[in-house]
Amino acid sequence: MKEIEILYRSKDSLADIVKKIEKHNKNNNDIFIFKGTKATVDTYFESEKFNDLTPGSDGRLLSSLRLRDKDGIFYITHKKDIFNQDNIWLYSEELETEVGNIKMVDEILKKLHLKELLKINNTKTIYENSKYEISIEDVVDLGFFVEIEFKLNVEILKEKVFEIKNNIRELVLELDFCVGDEENAGKPELLLKQFQEK
Repeated sequence: MKEIEILYRSKDSLADIVKKIEKHNKNNNDIFIFKGTKATVDTYFESEKFNDLTPGSDGRLLSSLRLRDKDGIFYITHKKDIFNQDNIWLYSEELETEVGNIKMVDEILKKLHLKELLKINNTKTIYENSKYEISIEDVVDLGFFVEIEFKLNVEILKEKVFEIKNNIRELVLELDFCVGDEENAGKPELLLKQFQEK
């Protein structure tokens, strides 16, 4: 399934963003509903046997294998990133499923010679409407972000990805979020880059 989203570094505070969402809700039928705040720990793995799971010299990951602990509910995810001819990230092909015993899954991955690449600790405040999820994220060692993801559980043709991403950009303008440029990288890559710069 295609994961289509845009990540922005936020210049607004959490309170500012919530006020803007509430203002939007007063003037629209398709309102954003608060879905909760969750502590999330993502553990990413790399492997000498699978080159795509190992960051390149530029810190970019072509694929990732992640274990996620979302307030005690556990998931394993594989993502393969798809880029355009200008090396701009378009979307990810994502496979994810809930798992019962994350410690056992962690041991299995280690038996397969996968080793921990990094951990991301993140507090996410989530709002959703019928099409989009707004995730307001406070990421340890990285900062404050807004991520907007297209949420309809339908198969999307590659040609439609540009249209959906433009719709997300229009939504950001409509909500009047104060954000930086789009990040052409995910949080693991941003954190790896930050580590390299130290």
